Amino acid sequence: MNRAGRAYIFALIVMGVAATYGLYLFDPTPRLELPLFIYAALAIITARMPVKIPFTNVKFSVDTAFILTILVIYGPLAAASTELLARLIFSIQNTTKGSRFKIPFNMACGVLSVAAAYAMFEVFFFGPAANTSSYVLPIVGMTIAYYLVNCLTVALAVCISTGENFVKFWIEKCLPLGVGFMTAGSIATLMFILHQVGGLLSFLIIVPLIALVQYTQNIYLQKEEDAADYITHLEEMNKQLQEEMEERQRTEAEKRDLEIQLMQSQKMEAIGRL
Repeated sequence: MNRAGRAYIFALIVMGVAATYGLYLFDPTPRLELPLFIYAALAIITARMPVKIPFTNVKFSVDTAFILTILVIYGPLAAASTELLARLIFSIQNTTKGSRFKIPFNMACGVLSVAAAYAMFEVFFFGPAANTSSYVLPIVGMTIAYYLVNCLTVALAVCISTGENFVKFWIEKCLPLGVGFMTAGSIATLMFILHQVGGLLSFLIIVPLIALVQYTQNIYLQKEEDAADYITHLEEMNKQLQEEMEERQRTEAEKRDLEIQLMQSQKMEAIGRL
């Protein structure tokens, strides 16, 4: 990584620390309830668990939905704390010795995304807290903010470090991810409504729903793997058939050459006799 990339990551980490402290000052005592711990546990368990959206090539992480749900119900500090822990666990499991800088970088990106999402939520929230429908637009707004900051921080890090064109990288890599983040926001809206209606009993629906999503994802991945294996098998058969045809063509060509040589030698013998 070049010097500019290291400077950017360092600045981002400093901003993440400042954002964490700011969220603490703004919301020092979140409500510690059993549903919060369950949401946090589900977010950590599903940390960076990719689920592919049907009929698209886009994936989204299930934990994002839980983070957004915690943000709406319990405030920014609880959401940021869960985000930090989830990203820490994921980063430790998926980084090598030479890329440990990604751990604080990923955590800083998460905190900044949560802070931006909460700021956008406050901008759009005008309705009474008792009215569930008044939360829909703020959740959409905070989901978009979470997506933009999350992708923007990563895109800038990649482009500054590699010199890649930012607009091209954003269009090819980041723009399609918006579908995944909006899906996570939709799931967060559903979980929030269920929480408002059923409280702790909502987990009787949420947990089986997540299990169903994971089961469906596994089936989908298995079908993709089977299809890939079948295509590989067909390609191998086609390659083998081409090799056999080429071998047969070489054999026939050699046979024709021998016949031509034999005919020429016979002609030469006939001419010699004359």
